[in-house]
Amino acid sequence: MPYDTIPPPAGLDPFCDPPLPPALTSETLAREYEAEFKQDFERYFSDASAYFRCLDDERGRVMVEVEETANRYDRYLTDAETWGEE
Repeated sequence: MPYDTIPPPAGLDPFCDPPLPPALTSETLAREYEAEFKQDFERYFSDASAYFRCLDDERGRVMVEVEETANRYDRYLTDAETWGEE
């Protein structure tokens, strides 16, 4: 008998994308493109915060799922004890 899997709630991305750090550069390019580099770093830190929030949300979702699955397994074990009695 195949087991059904429970998909994540609608609207929840099941994967958290880690942020990509700004590329290493030379001092000359960093001076020439100072504003762009500042934006790259600000975007990185913003993306990192979003990544941590996503991980926290996913951790909470999985904790609930584990508890529900443990309860299902407990019910299975309880039911299995009576199968030979019929």
